[in-house]
Amino acid sequence: MLSTGFIVHFAPETWSFGYRFNKFMGPPFHVDSALCAGVASVLAHQDKYSLLVDIANAFRSTLDEDETELEETGYTAARRTRSFAALSETMVAEQYAMLDGFRKVVHSIFRRVPGTQDSSTQKLFKRAADATYGAVPASHVGAHIFPELNARLAAAQADWFPLLCQVRTLTTHGRTGNCYRDRDTGRISYRYRTGAEKDVHIEDIVAWLNDTFGSVCGLMEWFFEQCFDTLEAVERPVLCGIYNERIYERFVAATATLSADDGRCLSRGWFDTEPGCECPKRGACGAYNRPVPKEEREVHYAEKKRMPADVAVQEL
Repeated sequence: MLSTGFIVHFAPETWSFGYRFNKFMGPPFHVDSALCAGVASVLAHQDKYSLLVDIANAFRSTLDEDETELEETGYTAARRTRSFAALSETMVAEQYAMLDGFRKVVHSIFRRVPGTQDSSTQKLFKRAADATYGAVPASHVGAHIFPELNARLAAAQADWFPLLCQVRTLTTHGRTGNCYRDRDTGRISYRYRTGAEKDVHIEDIVAWLNDTFGSVCGLMEWFFEQCFDTLEAVERPVLCGIYNERIYERFVAATATLSADDGRCLSRGWFDTEPGCECPKRGACGAYNRPVPKEEREVHYAEKKRMPADVAVQEL
């Protein structure tokens, strides 16, 4: 039997700024398909990376089995350590995929800035480091963001981005590298041999993945926070949650202090009159005490009925 508890969807205190921007993106930004796809890609690959972290942490404890096999038989195919290498490379690819989505977002917002493009993530960083981006018109949406963005991209190009890019390029178009576990320290190193100057050796692959993921997320969180703070405080319908297979909504605007108490209850008009459907959160929700007037609700639902099905789903 399905649970009849309230499934919470509106919990802004737990959301990243990327997720907040995804929920409320709108004026003064021009919301086109590229912007929507870019933000969605960033969040999807970030979520997938987190799932891979859980898998890697669980799989890490099996690496001892390769050593046991070697000690008992004098031979090991090193399937577990090689599998850990493949998993690590997949995690690198997911980090880079987040940056690919980020590139789309930057291009969508700053497409009028000379030098911006949506063909290469490497160019996104390198052009910042080479100071080849043109001037941003003062009237451009987000003009105040771009100089700091340029500085952060240039700093990344001088620090963590080149190695991330190198590993991703080698492993996406080549074979799987190898991992080695130090018996004394437990540290796992990673090596990709090419027989040329592009050989890669990372002494602690786990620490490096954690550091680069922190850098990637830090860049994006900073950027999306600036974009979120730039949004106009325009009310829009958002999904509060689901209870007894019914949808509960509110009107709320993006604000710097956005919380679960904000907004006006859009669903109170019907659930207060249907026994057993009263919102379980009504006693602790500030929006419940600010119901949307009947006339405004009727206009909203009438417009929603005229909305194409795919757009209506996106609004949820």
